[in-house]
Amino acid sequence: MKSFYTKLLKRFETGASLSDAKKFNKIVSKITDVSRKWHGTLVIAPGVAGLIIGIRLLGLLQPLELAALDIRFRLRPAEPVDKRFVIIGIEESDITRFKQWPFSDKDLARLINKIKEQQPRAIGLDLYRNLPVEPGHAELLEVYKTTPNLYGIQKVVGNGFNSKVAPPPILGEKGQTGSNDVIVDVDGVVRRGILFPEPGNSLPSLGLVMAGAYLDKEGIKPEAAPDGSMKLKNTVFSPFEASDGSYINADANGYQIILNFRGKAKSFTYVSLTDVLKGRIKNDLMRDRIVLIGAKAASLNDAFYTPYSRGFSTTPERTPGVEVQATLASQVISSVLDGRPLINTWHDSLENLWIFIWGLLIAALGWKWRNITALHYLLRILTLLLLSTVSVSIISYVSFVFGWWIPLVSPVLALIASTTGISSYVYISRLRELNSELEKTVKNLEEAMGELQQSQLQLIQSE
Repeated sequence: MKSFYTKLLKRFETGASLSDAKKFNKIVSKITDVSRKWHGTLVIAPGVAGLIIGIRLLGLLQPLELAALDIRFRLRPAEPVDKRFVIIGIEESDITRFKQWPFSDKDLARLINKIKEQQPRAIGLDLYRNLPVEPGHAELLEVYKTTPNLYGIQKVVGNGFNSKVAPPPILGEKGQTGSNDVIVDVDGVVRRGILFPEPGNSLPSLGLVMAGAYLDKEGIKPEAAPDGSMKLKNTVFSPFEASDGSYINADANGYQIILNFRGKAKSFTYVSLTDVLKGRIKNDLMRDRIVLIGAKAASLNDAFYTPYSRGFSTTPERTPGVEVQATLASQVISSVLDGRPLINTWHDSLENLWIFIWGLLIAALGWKWRNITALHYLLRILTLLLLSTVSVSIISYVSFVFGWWIPLVSPVLALIASTTGISSYVYISRLRELNSELEKTVKNLEEAMGELQQSQLQLIQSE
């Protein structure tokens, strides 16, 4: 290190004045003094940060970070029901009543006509109806033709387990369809919503179709933001990237956003299909609202785990797929009209800095206290670890309430690793100092013994 600074200083002196060289020499001297004084911190803090960030980049912390995100959802204050939505859930009792599944086109046409009587703003049919189900297919086709605010679904993304599904023919021709594709994380939980399922495909998701139909009546239409993202009024929907938040190499195909759930299952107004057909609902329940029709019965298996599914002391509960689409539509509408925050994330460099700062805090203070007694040192460093962990948790939670998802597990692990590292380094440094002092003492004793022997020889000679 000294040879490097010496060479640098010589090169500096050849092209600069002597006074500038002296100033540079002073700076080098100060840096050397600081590094000598804080060498324990300078060794531990970068090492710990590099270790945690490396583990994080391997994806080993992703399950823990996602679990921590789910806990923040569950701890967040409950949000009111979005009254702009009504979901008609198809129950097991409805299937029993019709004695078939899917129920006939005649019954579906009658249901849609009943809904139309209340003049909703948009109707979303979250059921696959690409094939006729007699009787009543001609009647249903007529309903399709005469209902401009009715939107059906199709499955756009196919894979080895699920095939693509075509839309209802007439609705597909009229452009009144949306995708009901859902993306699920590796742990089986839905945390992201799809605005557009495929790159280059202009077909939106059913949730976005519903939101767009509602906002269109408010005079709000989508436009492009400066960075190319979709913008509605003053809200920009930045597309999800593969490393956003604590995700590592996640599936970022299409146009996705992180879902900001309103709460656990049944966070919207539900009515049964039978109640609608028999007129057992209020006459204005659906007026000027978004109405979604979808499966709720367990036997239809159209349900997903969400961050609210795994409670602290309850059995995991799944959320119907139709409610996932409602959640996406509600998120878009409420962010545009109500200013409800989206879930935002930091850039990777800022997240890494966040991890480094907490590791540096422990390393700096732990090294500063190295000269106090062992018991006092242990009490101080453990207290600091506890307070720092609580602080990280509070900051992460409050940030999430305001729409920012920042890492929690990574900085906590950095705190623990830094506490362990700096304590061990201080212990080793003390052993080295004691060993050095012991060597000096032995050397002094040897010198004293030598002097004593010399004195004895001189005394003998004189006698």
